[in-house]
Amino acid sequence: MSYGQAPSYGYGYGPPAPKTDTKAIVALVLAVLAWTPTVPFIGAIAALFVARASRRDIDASGGALTGRSLCTWAVVLSWVHLVFIAVVVLFFLLLIVLPFTFSL
Repeated sequence: MSYGQAPSYGYGYGPPAPKTDTKAIVALVLAVLAWTPTVPFIGAIAALFVARASRRDIDASGGALTGRSLCTWAVVLSWVHLVFIAVVVLFFLLLIVLPFTFSL
């Protein structure tokens, strides 16, 4: 009894392994670099856009691409960085403005 030929996947056995999306790696690198003086603030904003595009590509790939957790970490690091920058700027503005409000 013959059931036909086994499916051919090329040289190896089984289907090809999913690949990590390059945009997800770039988003994470940008998010990490945002914490350095290399690309502050701009890197965090760029990481948010690249992570969103990567997540869209990963969802559309049907399992051929991975890296969703890299996108999540890029978004988390970027938002934490942006909130940190906002708090620092607010602190320095209050430090400069507050003494002038109580002057006689």
